[in-house]
Amino acid sequence: MLGQCLKKRLTDKMLCSSVSLKDVICFHKYPLYDYFFRRTRSYCQFSTTTTNKNVQFKNTSLEFSKEEQAKILQVLNNESEDSFKRLNIPPMQINKLKVWKTKKGPYNSISDVLDIEGIDVKNLIKICQSIILDKPVSSNRKSNFLRQRQLTSPILTNDIVESLTSAVGLHLGPAGISWAHVTCPVKKLNHWGSNQFSDIPVKVSSWENFDLAMKVLDEIPPADLYVFESPGLGLQPQSQLGAVTTYIQQIELTSMLFALLNTSKKHNKRIHNKTEQIENVVYYMKSKLAARLFKTWVGTEQVSTLTTIQQLFSYNDFDLPCSAIDIDQNTINMFQNQPSFNKEIMGQSLLLAITFLDLCVYKNEKSLKAMSSQKRNK
Repeated sequence: MLGQCLKKRLTDKMLCSSVSLKDVICFHKYPLYDYFFRRTRSYCQFSTTTTNKNVQFKNTSLEFSKEEQAKILQVLNNESEDSFKRLNIPPMQINKLKVWKTKKGPYNSISDVLDIEGIDVKNLIKICQSIILDKPVSSNRKSNFLRQRQLTSPILTNDIVESLTSAVGLHLGPAGISWAHVTCPVKKLNHWGSNQFSDIPVKVSSWENFDLAMKVLDEIPPADLYVFESPGLGLQPQSQLGAVTTYIQQIELTSMLFALLNTSKKHNKRIHNKTEQIENVVYYMKSKLAARLFKTWVGTEQVSTLTTIQQLFSYNDFDLPCSAIDIDQNTINMFQNQPSFNKEIMGQSLLLAITFLDLCVYKNEKSLKAMSSQKRNK
């Protein structure tokens, strides 16, 4: 009965065909934390090593659009050795590319190159970037450090960036969750809210945590993408002032929201009723990125964001390392009337959304320069 009840709760708002009774039994038999995290853990980690090169490149190749991938394949299959030499591809790799094609025929996908002994993912990415830019790519260009670094998990594709019209930054802390809905490319704050956990018992069951996740889901406005901070900074132990939920409960709640946002027809515009395949719309941004950009991380602690938020409100004194954001006066007044704690968690979600758009999506020069100067000063 519990399994059938939970299945009904899930399928009321989710894609029905994606929730089986077998999945529901997993909910009941194991803690939801374990179930959801086993399903989503690949998105929560920033791993640069793997034993499977094809799996690793499958994620990395998402940096290239379909048109760019087509160009890479055309060059690999048709260009001469002289063309490869002009791109500073080592002669040994050029010879291996030629031998493989002679033995096995044309390359059908970019990942075929990884079947060649001695060419790893790093080599292949450099080859692809050289082909796309039609010039050699240096691996020691420090100025492009942030441009080439993986700041989100999974990686944002060019297709997603080009079609992006809105994003929601989500900050989940020990005592509450907040969200900031921002439209783009001209940034405008459209919806800003929070939900405190003050009425929640210190210890809750997985079912109660799931009920909370469903309530929070109703309050989160729909957007093209949803961004959490990678576990490490946003999810903090209960020793923090005002903490209500435990660390494990925060992890569990994050995992539930990850799954619910992806499978909600209201929140995932890419869900099609005729297919069981669900396209991901939830991303994790690298830990501490927003705090480093806005200098709200001092030593081992994060300081208040209120001074930074007040600067965002003032267009005449805009000296922050980001592009301007349009915030109407009614929203400003609403924020000013909030209790101090609400202001703090709301500030976190807004800075998260701005950092995501300026650093990860649009590669804003002002933001990139600020991060690069911080790296040089260390």
